[in-house]
Amino acid sequence: MNRWETILEAVTEAKRIHNSLDSEASVRAKGGGVDIFGAIRSREIELLFEPLEKLLGGYFPEPRPGILVTSERSLAIQRVTVAHEFGHHVLGHPASLDPIEILARDPKVRTYDLNETAADAFAGDFLLPYWIFESHAERHGWDADSFSDPFVVYQLSLRVGASFEATARQLVSNDSIDRATLKKLLDVSRSSIKQALLKGHKLEHLRRDVWLLTEKDQGTIIQGGPDDVFIFQLKQNSGAGYLWSLEDLEDLGFSVMFDTVDVPDAEVGVGGPVDRLTAATVTGETMQNVTLTESQPWNQDSISKTLDLNFDLFKEKGQSQNQRRAIAAGV
Repeated sequence: MNRWETILEAVTEAKRIHNSLDSEASVRAKGGGVDIFGAIRSREIELLFEPLEKLLGGYFPEPRPGILVTSERSLAIQRVTVAHEFGHHVLGHPASLDPIEILARDPKVRTYDLNETAADAFAGDFLLPYWIFESHAERHGWDADSFSDPFVVYQLSLRVGASFEATARQLVSNDSIDRATLKKLLDVSRSSIKQALLKGHKLEHLRRDVWLLTEKDQGTIIQGGPDDVFIFQLKQNSGAGYLWSLEDLEDLGFSVMFDTVDVPDAEVGVGGPVDRLTAATVTGETMQNVTLTESQPWNQDSISKTLDLNFDLFKEKGQSQNQRRAIAAGV
C-alpha cells in the first residue's frame, strides 16, 4: 500500500472500533474523552506504565500483546501514546519502540515509515474523532472561529484528554482550522495560558493543568491529574441574595487557592448577576461526584441552580487504573 492507502486503512479501523464500542454515544452523554483504556482492556492487551528513558512507549506482540508507556508524563500524553501503540496492535504491526517525536508528527504532511504513519493516523482518529470536537463545541457554544483561540483549544484539549499539540493538529486534520492557524496556536506558550487563567496567582509547577469549569460542564466527567487546578467560573445572582456554596469544596477534600467576585461596571447594571471565580486543587487521586448549589444561605429551600461534576483524577503508574478498578469490582 502507498501512504494514503495506509492512512485510509488506519482511519477506517479506528471508526470500526468506535462503532463496536458505541464510543460516540458515551462521550455525548457524559463528556470527557474516548475511553482508550477501556478499549485496551476489551482486547485483553496487557498495559503497564513504568519509568522510561527517552521513550514514550512501546508495543510488544509476543508472547502475548502488551503495551508499555512512560509513567513520567502527563495523563494527556500517556493517552496519546497508548492510542498510538494500540494502533500498532490493531493494524498487526511488529514490535515497536516509540520516542517523543511521535507527538509532533503529521502523517498527512510528512513522509516516514508506513507502520508509524498508520499508527499515528489511527491514534488521531481514534482518540480525537471529528464528533468528539463537535460534541464539546455544542456543549460549550464554541463555533468554528473559537478554535483559533488558544484558550479555547487548551480547554478543549483537557476535555478530550489529549495534549494541546495533538488536539490542535487533529483540528487541522478535521478541517476545523487551517495550517496558518495551527502555527499561531503552537507558538503560544501553554504556561502563559495557564498563568492568564489564574489571574496573577502563581502556578508553582507548570506541568499542572488549569481547568476553567462553568455551568456548561453540567453533568460531565472531569478526567485529569491529581495536581490539576480547577477554576469554577459561575454566574451568581448575589443581588437577590443567592450565593454558590463553593465552601463545600473543602469538605470534599479540595483546597481553595482563591475566591473572588467580578462585579460589572456601574453602566452595565447594578444588582445583576456577577461572575464568581473560585480556584481549587485536590491533594492526591480522587474519584467522586461533586454537587454545588446556588441558594440563599438563610433559606434551605431556595436552591436556584446546581452544578454536578464527576471528578476522576489520577496518575497512571504500574497497572492501568482501568484494569485495577475492574479487578477491584470483580469484572
